[in-house]
Amino acid sequence: MSEFLDIWEKSVVSGEDINSVKAEGLLPTNWYEGQIQTVEGRIVDKTDNALFGKTVAHCAVDLYTDDGKVKKFWFDALPDQIRSTTGRLTTASKNGAYLATATGTVGKSFKETMTQAMQSRLKFRISLAEGKNGQSSKNWLNEIKAA
Repeated sequence: MSEFLDIWEKSVVSGEDINSVKAEGLLPTNWYEGQIQTVEGRIVDKTDNALFGKTVAHCAVDLYTDDGKVKKFWFDALPDQIRSTTGRLTTASKNGAYLATATGTVGKSFKETMTQAMQSRLKFRISLAEGKNGQSSKNWLNEIKAA
């Protein structure tokens, strides 16, 4: 190995460093207008997840910030009302209901909901959850409505 690597013999990347890097691209809590750009089916493969084995719609959204920038955001949605082990609806289930409401497709096929969602400008309520106990801060989707 190159000798120049010796200068980092005592240097480490800490968990705090990782959290700082991850926090760089996070959005502040706010409503953002956006457009779903792509949707792909994804099978949940985490055995400890209430959605294990289910196919969710994995959505990539362009969010438009107040300063004119576009930020990518991803979320999952599905039409089924699946509850976690705590009894609460899963986030993907909530997102599916939000999309149906925002697009005016309640009672229609979820295919129609997703098609309409991709053709519509929507508003997304994004929250910033501060990391605790060494965990990274994250952005969460809290609601979707018509723009």
